[in-house]
Amino acid sequence: MHRHITRESVHRISGQRAELCLCLSPRLTGSAVIELVVIFVAVGLIAALLQDGSLERLAGVRLRLMWLVFAGLATQIGVGIITPRLIGTADAFVLLMAANALIAAFLIVNLRLPGMALAGVGLALNLAVIGINGAMPVLPQAADSVGRPISAERSGLRHEVLDEHTKLRWLADAIPIKPLRTVLSLGDVVLALGLGLFVYRATRPPAGRRSRTRGVSGSVPAAKP
Repeated sequence: MHRHITRESVHRISGQRAELCLCLSPRLTGSAVIELVVIFVAVGLIAALLQDGSLERLAGVRLRLMWLVFAGLATQIGVGIITPRLIGTADAFVLLMAANALIAAFLIVNLRLPGMALAGVGLALNLAVIGINGAMPVLPQAADSVGRPISAERSGLRHEVLDEHTKLRWLADAIPIKPLRTVLSLGDVVLALGLGLFVYRATRPPAGRRSRTRGVSGSVPAAKP
């Protein structure tokens, strides 16, 4: 496929929103969100291990219906690489909402676990702004600041340029993360924070056990005369 595509041909292919699958949108496949989650999870894990946590304790946590997460992520990635000739905007929107519904279902069935409620709030924030706008709005200035400019011709199936018609602007992709060269939303940060909290709480020992451990490792009381 030729890389030099005129603006007129782009609009003929995709209509008003000019949705090219070959664009370099800041978060085409959600990889930046995954990277942020990995960072928060790593921080939570290290912090827990420094407080006498154990990987065995984390491994022993029972996560219900884990396949929902894999199915949701696979659907999102699939939508990100499918060309507009194979799928339209409306179909992509339905698939993306369905993918997020699968992930939401996973969070709900595991709500008893620490951090899952917070992660659910982050996902709900993203679903709210996507649902009301039809795509995730991206602040152009934020995208420019990380070297990943976005325009109507480069918005992709999952994103649109934030403009005067955008609703819930404060929930849009407007937080530049320069080390990851991407732009994230408040919902992304809250979601990643919730998962990091889950790993931290699931890895560290209970409060009573930590207190006993500190007591054992403390100073030996002086013998009575």
